[in-house]
Amino acid sequence: MNTFGRFGVGLAAAMAAYMLFNAFSAWTDPQGFATRLGLVVTSSDALSWVGIYALRAAFIGLLLGALVLARQWRALFLLAIAALVMPLGDALLTYAAGSPAYL
Repeated sequence: MNTFGRFGVGLAAAMAAYMLFNAFSAWTDPQGFATRLGLVVTSSDALSWVGIYALRAAFIGLLLGALVLARQWRALFLLAIAALVMPLGDALLTYAAGSPAYL
């Protein structure tokens, strides 16, 4: 694998880790996760949507990780391109909500 390919695999692995981190954060502290995204959540019904987000983020993270481990580069490439919608959308929604920056 060339340098460009290793870089792409590294980015896909980082994306998988980020999605799993989001899933863990949303599952363990739904109120805190929503607040970090700049969302005001006042009811337990609204917090259940954070749990749904956590499950979907976990699925994407695990799928990306599995493709990296299985060395399924073509499938990983297509999934990584499609999955960019989620973290980029998260960042855009967080920015639009005026959330403070967290590193």
